[in-house]
Amino acid sequence: MTPSITTASASRQAIATAEAWQAMAAQRDFAPAAALLHPDAVLHSPLDHQILVGRQQVAGILGMAFGMYSRFSYGQPLWSQEGHQLALPFEGQMGPHAARGVDLLTLDGEGRVTALEIFLRPLAVVSYLAGQVARLQPA
Repeated sequence: MTPSITTASASRQAIATAEAWQAMAAQRDFAPAAALLHPDAVLHSPLDHQILVGRQQVAGILGMAFGMYSRFSYGQPLWSQEGHQLALPFEGQMGPHAARGVDLLTLDGEGRVTALEIFLRPLAVVSYLAGQVARLQPA
C-alpha cells in the first residue's frame, strides 16, 4: 500500500507559501506573487516551449494569466513525499471555455517557488489563451 502524501512532509515555510498562493487566487489579488517567488524562479508555460526566468517576469505573467479567468478555484493540494513539490489542481472559466489544469510548484528550503509548470486543458482553452496573449503583445 502506498503511503498517503500529506503536508506533514512539507516545511512550515512551504505550507505557508502554499496557503498564500491559494489565498492569492481566491482573493484575485496577485500582488503577493513576487514575494512568493525565488529571484530566479522559472515558469514553464502551456503556450510556449521557452522557459520564462526571473521573479518579476514570472509574477507579471501570472497576474496577467489569472486575470483572464472570470472564475478560478483550486482544489485539494497534493504534496510530493519529500514536501518540495506541490500540485494544485484547478478549475476555472476563461472566456467561453471551462478550464481544468494543474499548477505544479517546486519550492526551495525557504518555501519560495523556484519553478512553476502549468498544465491546462482542453485544447480550446489553450488556443483561447494564446489568442488573448497575442492580442496583448505589442506589434
